[in-house]
Amino acid sequence: MPVQLANPKERALQTLLAKDKVRLRNPQTGELLHLSGQGTTTDVTWSWLGYNHQAETLRSRATTRGEDWPFAPVPRNLLDPAREVEDV
Repeated sequence: MPVQLANPKERALQTLLAKDKVRLRNPQTGELLHLSGQGTTTDVTWSWLGYNHQAETLRSRATTRGEDWPFAPVPRNLLDPAREVEDV
């Protein structure tokens, strides 16, 4: 359920800040990083969403632990849940 803000200025600020967010997708399988930061999902609603510097931190931590990191950042607006419903 989307959060609705009573103040239009606050809503505009949140929209402006959200435009730079990305999702992390495995280009080989098309799967997305789960919102927990572990595992994958095919549902955009349950996928991780954050900024590029946060994605870089996740990648850095995974490689430090010796884990494979197949994910690449994809702009949020290319994987919008409402957009996928319209495409169907």
